[in-house]
Amino acid sequence: MRTSTVASMLLILGGCTAVTIVATLRRWSPAVVVSVGVAVGLRMLVAIVALGHTPVDVAANFHSVATFVTHGKDPLVAARPYQWNFLPAMPYLWSALLHLHLPWETIDKIPVIAAEGLNTVLVATLALSKKRLRAFQYAVSPLALLVAGWHGQIDPIALSCCLLALVCLRRRAYMAASALVGLGIAIKSWPAVFGLAVLRATRPARWPALVAAIVAVPVAFYVTSPLFLRAQLGDDARLILGYRSFVGTWGWSGVVRIVTHREIVGYTGSLQVREQRIGAALFVLAFLTILWLWQRAEPGVFMLAILLAFLATTAGFGVQYLCWPLPLAIAYGTRRTWLYIWPASVFAAFAYLGHQSVHLHVGLSVAAVVGILLALPLDQMIAPRRTADLPAQGPPPRHRPQPNWPVRTSAG
Repeated sequence: MRTSTVASMLLILGGCTAVTIVATLRRWSPAVVVSVGVAVGLRMLVAIVALGHTPVDVAANFHSVATFVTHGKDPLVAARPYQWNFLPAMPYLWSALLHLHLPWETIDKIPVIAAEGLNTVLVATLALSKKRLRAFQYAVSPLALLVAGWHGQIDPIALSCCLLALVCLRRRAYMAASALVGLGIAIKSWPAVFGLAVLRATRPARWPALVAAIVAVPVAFYVTSPLFLRAQLGDDARLILGYRSFVGTWGWSGVVRIVTHREIVGYTGSLQVREQRIGAALFVLAFLTILWLWQRAEPGVFMLAILLAFLATTAGFGVQYLCWPLPLAIAYGTRRTWLYIWPASVFAAFAYLGHQSVHLHVGLSVAAVVGILLALPLDQMIAPRRTADLPAQGPPPRHRPQPNWPVRTSAG
């Protein structure tokens, strides 16, 4: 990578960092439309600087996926292993955008940057206070600039669906929220975790209908793919369910590599598969803990805790994963939120722009994980009332304080 490119990016990221700090201290609150313009403009600038340096998964693999769909081929089967393991929602869009005859790096980032403009609005919508400041903080976030403008990954698009689902939950539009989660799953599989927020927001009697709404959209993409692509549903199901993330350079799995002096990284292999299973077990334990401790928290706060817990426990990792909790961290965050945002931003900048030193990579990831744990929304952690908490004499109180969001009521 050219020194001038790195210098230009560091200048942009440094400037955005300084603006974020000053805006936070002085509580700058431009109109949301201004923040949207800033968000889109900065990401376009980063995309221009990144021309010729976009990571290979987007610059080459996604381009191949779009080309496969244009020629009626099933990208799940035609692509090499772990290049594409998702439903064809984005490949359909990319194949249509190819008719613009623009450079691929531009075509890929058009929907990503547009989604980031929407995400800026949604941060303001979800924020409980200082809405315009929160939108501006997201607009100039170095981490968001790197994932959307430099990398061009599709996670911000799926994130738009999930944030919209949280807005629908706040308005008790449960079916709409479920459908939006389903659309997110059709784009990329990780939005499935937002289904947890949908289900916990209403009474169990409604769960079958909501689950049906969540799965309807991805199932529609799945079962109709043979109509547009030379797809075999059995092969597609096997490849989607067999997806694995890259293991060995993040968090506890990276520490294992350093301590054991085993330079074994990648998507598959006996060690990687074992660690992926351990990571899944750790996340399940973390999820059950969060479900108990944050059982009465607002859905967005609950999801922030879930996403942070995933990043802390996972063995498989991609740098773009760091953007998942970012809008919620800014919308619902406190001062401790920045203990996640800044280390994660440094890690992402090094991963995209820096020399690939494994030891430094792992060290920065550990710092980011520590920040993730410190940034958990502990101030909104509400444990269930225990018998020991009740008055020593007299009956227990007849009414408990109710949260300010809809929770499993008959109106749900």
